[in-house]
Amino acid sequence: MAGLFLSSCSFLNLALSEKLKAPDFAYVRCEVMGVNLTQTNVNIVLSAYNPNKVGLKNVSLSYELFNEGKRFLKGNDIKVELKPQDTSRITVPAEVVYREIIAVVGPEAEKILLGQKAVPVRIDAVLTGNPTLYDDKKEGSLIPFTLKVSRTENIPLPRDQMNKLKDKAIDTIRRKF
Repeated sequence: MAGLFLSSCSFLNLALSEKLKAPDFAYVRCEVMGVNLTQTNVNIVLSAYNPNKVGLKNVSLSYELFNEGKRFLKGNDIKVELKPQDTSRITVPAEVVYREIIAVVGPEAEKILLGQKAVPVRIDAVLTGNPTLYDDKKEGSLIPFTLKVSRTENIPLPRDQMNKLKDKAIDTIRRKF
């Protein structure tokens, strides 16, 4: 019991030592890990800069992404560690199931051709762990938790790429007729 108390005190001490700022995330690359008849497994690599003097570890994330109620991407047990005042790589494994992505791409392609600027994506995520804050001198954690989150974001479409795809589609249609 004393160990839990000391760990909790260290956690609160670290959490209250400064105003914690949100980390900055950036897309780095996408790596194809495997392909079979039903899906492609990819790793989406993100860069996360933690501006805080304390780091975070012992947290994992699972997620599913939906468009109009149809799942098109999922990943499980992604380990998240943010080093203090440093940039960390976070690898997000994703299963791209062909039948799921095709069910979403068809209706969305029509909207994109009609000039839609964003795609609504529902994010269902489960964050679990025993969060541990740490610096170069101490570390502390609280009680293990599970947090379920669901929210919808309008994901902006990259206009240059969408315009090129639209032009290609129009050009292909002209050649066919």
